[in-house]
Amino acid sequence: MFHHHESVFSVSLPSSPASASPGAPSAKLPHAAAGVPLVLLLTHRQDFYTIDKVAAAVQARGGEALRINTDHFPLDAVIELGFEAGCHRARLHYAGRWIDAAEVCGVWLRHFSPPFLGDGVAPAFRATCEQESRLVMEGFLAALDTARWLNTLPAVERAEAKLRQLRVAQQTGLRIPATLVTNGADEVPGFFARQSTGMVMKLQTALSHSMDGSGPAFYTTVMKARDLEDLSGLKICPPMFQEQIRKQRELRVVYVAGRCFAASLDGEQTGSDWRANAAPELRWQEDALPQAVESRFVAFMQALQLDFGAADFIRTPDGEHVFLEINPCGEWGMLERDLGLPIADAIAAALLGQS
Repeated sequence: MFHHHESVFSVSLPSSPASASPGAPSAKLPHAAAGVPLVLLLTHRQDFYTIDKVAAAVQARGGEALRINTDHFPLDAVIELGFEAGCHRARLHYAGRWIDAAEVCGVWLRHFSPPFLGDGVAPAFRATCEQESRLVMEGFLAALDTARWLNTLPAVERAEAKLRQLRVAQQTGLRIPATLVTNGADEVPGFFARQSTGMVMKLQTALSHSMDGSGPAFYTTVMKARDLEDLSGLKICPPMFQEQIRKQRELRVVYVAGRCFAASLDGEQTGSDWRANAAPELRWQEDALPQAVESRFVAFMQALQLDFGAADFIRTPDGEHVFLEINPCGEWGMLERDLGLPIADAIAAALLGQS
């Protein structure tokens, strides 16, 4: 299978130091400066702004920040995992240097992109090669078990389940919208009728992760009675139906290792989904959750084993705060850019174990 035979497994590997000399002695390549804590920032090759803000904040606090684009593996990076003579070795060659797992003091999982194999892999073996590469990458990340993480990959994958979020939010005392998820149409009209303020529909899966709202998206949609006439699509794509919450403000709350940074938008200007509204008058304002709600939110984050996340709340005209969802790798750059909230510095402090 792994012979370079055109009919089975044909690969065109790029010329790079990592692929050319995977076994090169680490002494010949640079390591982290002695005594300078090393922080890895995991993302993808197209990321910008927040990743640079955190890198600068780590450096300002005396650490070294190394950006790792996980989609550079395996073509432009080498991982070695060894189990021999009772010892475990884990190291990564990236950007011209070897990184031993034991050197790393902190890891920010900004985004995890799957391995990128390019066009040179035979279709019959692509899925297997992608899975094997992912397992090796996950093995290296698991070896960083002495580092401070925001957040670990298993915690992110567990927390991304929206229905689990709602269940944990209920358990920790947060108010959530009445919700129905089903691939059968029978219950939907009754649920619709019970929502005195209206009903919205949304997907559990994000189609885009862009801070500027570009890329494909399915935004929260207000449902009308006529929309219930044909629900045949539920069978193959069951969405989430929720009570429509009346809005005074829409809040984005960023949680960093026990600290909360909040900002809000005018709920009368946001429509059904603020991400779809690019009106120039839409401006973020610094805000805060009431102490009792913040305490429940902190308990929610602890229950999900998350040390970082960006949550969405609605403040109703009656002053109630309704939890919508948490994104464990969510966006916050607009809050630092527009309001100067020191989120990047808080992330850097958490990764370096500083106050």
